[in-house]
Amino acid sequence: MATALIDSMSAEFNPREFKDHYREQLQALIEARAKGRPAPMAKGKPRAPTNVVDLASVLEKSLAEAKQTKQTKKTSGRTKTGEGRAGRGRPRAA
Repeated sequence: MATALIDSMSAEFNPREFKDHYREQLQALIEARAKGRPAPMAKGKPRAPTNVVDLASVLEKSLAEAKQTKQTKKTSGRTKTGEGRAGRGRPRAA
């Protein structure tokens, strides 16, 4: 059944059916700039805006949170006498 489905959706590849619009626009840009003209405007409708995230600010926030968590863990391991985790448990051999 899978083979029949693939066969029904398959066709001979004809590269002339496809156009490289990006390459055409890039070539037009290169030719315009070489002749000292401004870049030609892209044809077609403009793309809809996307949800752009400032990765640098997200990274800074993540690092600050990690630093805060690390600092909290470091200070929460201390006792009232100021000893850290090393002061707990079995006494050290002298």
